[in-house]
Amino acid sequence: MLTLRTLKKKSKQAQPILLKHYGLDPADVFLAERGVNHHEFVIRCTHGAGDLRPYCGCNSHPLKGTPMTGGMSGGEEPEWSESTLLGRLMDSVRWCGRPETMSDAEWAQALKISGATPVDYDALVAEMKAADFPDIDQVGDECRG
Repeated sequence: MLTLRTLKKKSKQAQPILLKHYGLDPADVFLAERGVNHHEFVIRCTHGAGDLRPYCGCNSHPLKGTPMTGGMSGGEEPEWSESTLLGRLMDSVRWCGRPETMSDAEWAQALKISGATPVDYDALVAEMKAADFPDIDQVGDECRG
C-alpha cells in the first residue's frame, strides 16, 4: 500500500533518474506545500479504523516537501496540471521505456522505484491497426522528443 510518506520518498528517489535520463528540467521541479498541491494517487485513509470508505479526502494532498512537477495543459481552456515525480517516473517508464543512456543497474532501479511495466509497442500497434485506429503513426511520439 502506498502511503503519503512512501510517495514522498519514492518521488525523491525518482528525481535523479528523471533529470538524467528522461529530460526533466530542474527548473520544473518544485516542492509540495501543505494543503496546496494535489497528487494523482488514491491512498487508503487510516483514520477511523472501522470506516469502510476506500478513500478519504484528507489524503488528497502530498506531504509538504514532496517533489512535484507541473505545467499548463489543454487547448482553448488550459488548466494547471501537476504530478509527483513518482507519477512522472511511472509514466516515463510505462510509455517511454528504457532510454539508451541508462545502464542495467539504473534501469533496474527505475523499475523498482516506479513499479511500472513498460508498454509493448509492437503489441499495442498491432492491436490498434486491427481496430483501425486513426492516429497509429503517432503512438509513442511523446517519447521520441
